[in-house]
Amino acid sequence: MERTYSTSTIRKRSVAALESASNRKATSNERGISNIPRKGSPMAMTARPVRSSNKEDNATANEAKSSSDAMASKSPKRQHYGFQPSANWMIRSPLLWAVAVVLPLFYWVYSKQGHGTSLADATKTSDIPTGDRDTTTTTILEEYRTLIELSIPPGALTPGEHRKGRYGKVHATFCAIDWDLQSANPSTVPMFKDLKGRSSSCKATKTVVTDFYKLARAARDYDAEQSDRNETDEAPYPSGVVFHETRCGSTLVANLLAGSSPTMGTSRVYSESPPPIAALQACARNGGNACDPDLHSSLIRDVFYVMGRRRPASPKAEQHRVFYKIQSIGSMSIDKFTAAFPTVPWIFVYRDTVEILQSHLQQGRTNPTNSQGQQKSTVIPKVCTRNYNLGLNRQPATTLEAMKDAGVAIDKPPSASLDPIEYCAAHLAGLSLAALHEHDRWQSNHKQAASGGGRFVEYSQLPDRLWNEILPDHFGLGRPLPEQAISNMETIAGVYSKGRGKKANQEWASDSEAKQETASKQVTEAAKRFASGAYERMKALSS
Repeated sequence: MERTYSTSTIRKRSVAALESASNRKATSNERGISNIPRKGSPMAMTARPVRSSNKEDNATANEAKSSSDAMASKSPKRQHYGFQPSANWMIRSPLLWAVAVVLPLFYWVYSKQGHGTSLADATKTSDIPTGDRDTTTTTILEEYRTLIELSIPPGALTPGEHRKGRYGKVHATFCAIDWDLQSANPSTVPMFKDLKGRSSSCKATKTVVTDFYKLARAARDYDAEQSDRNETDEAPYPSGVVFHETRCGSTLVANLLAGSSPTMGTSRVYSESPPPIAALQACARNGGNACDPDLHSSLIRDVFYVMGRRRPASPKAEQHRVFYKIQSIGSMSIDKFTAAFPTVPWIFVYRDTVEILQSHLQQGRTNPTNSQGQQKSTVIPKVCTRNYNLGLNRQPATTLEAMKDAGVAIDKPPSASLDPIEYCAAHLAGLSLAALHEHDRWQSNHKQAASGGGRFVEYSQLPDRLWNEILPDHFGLGRPLPEQAISNMETIAGVYSKGRGKKANQEWASDSEAKQETASKQVTEAAKRFASGAYERMKALSS
């Protein structure tokens, strides 16, 4: 049976408890003892529920209980030595404070010192003198840092984004590239990855921008200001673009373009840099979403614009030029490039298919069976068979066209109907067909055009055709080319084009005859069956 207290009893006990607590506090303070209530003390007690039939007594008792609770809330609470699920338990945990506050603060300081990759949103603003550009964006623009990577999320080019008047948020990575390495000897940094790897400041200056669309527009505004200030009119769009098959001399072409100016550093070449191919293939990798062609062209133009930016040359200086060599698979997207840049000239570099197959086989890997366990080939070429095991719905359209032209039924994956060498030949033919189709389309639609379009350059025509025709006429450098420029290119052509490490400055020697003489019947038959038609057509166009 629960005990019931009268109102007078509760009042007396409350007053007594307060007096007792006051006396103990004074005594404890005098002795230097912590003011912690002990178990069973009046301060640790709370009023028990009052049960009475008298309404007045109940009201008075509840008033006393509230008064007692208020007193207790102002007094020190009992200490807990275990986890108590209260609302403010996190405040009393030093470890959680360290995780929630100290560690993020440390990371912020660490990033500001340049040890980590900075993340900057180009939409942010600040009070710096450059107007509405944030500090990181301004640094990228003023220092003309180089775009080195591009991340395009699926759906960024959908028609829904078009209704917003822009493509979605594309992440772009920049850093400082030492372009003097290319100017000094392009054969020692034949690919952009080599140039980036040897640029000592790239890692420390690497910066990611989370809205490339807005940065590209900020770049145009900034460059317009600089152009007015320096009285120059240099558009950073491509001077020329190189598409190509594989193992066909395209790296030599890129090196020659880098040395095509008598003034060191005037010509710049992006040799298989990641951002252009990412932009060209953006629709193909749009995650199955619909792709708006206008947004796609806008993205491509922005990428090439930002990559072509350079410090303005003085009015008397030689005009800057920027060239691009796209990865071989980019030839499948040549129509996307011309849609964005209908007047920019391009070339397609090709070679005898037998010689290309021989080069691939020398760098291939041993694999005596195909996916069905049948022994068809002892070597699988690496680069040209990357799509070999993909289904029909993931094969490039022109590769399937080459297979169909060769009499292959398009009803099962290539790995089930072709051996790797045959597929490699079909892949090479597919690259060539993509360039031929774009050439034919251009010829039919732009018969009166003064510039633009493509030309086909065979490996055997290098290097002379580049400085005799392509550079002065097709790429618009004008005639005659300076003697110093031709001398530079002759020197570059005399060494191995991929002169990394110990191969630097090694004298080049032709290997075409040896490749033809050592080719197997399997190689020659595959080249004839799948690629001879496209090859003969290109020879006719480049003669």
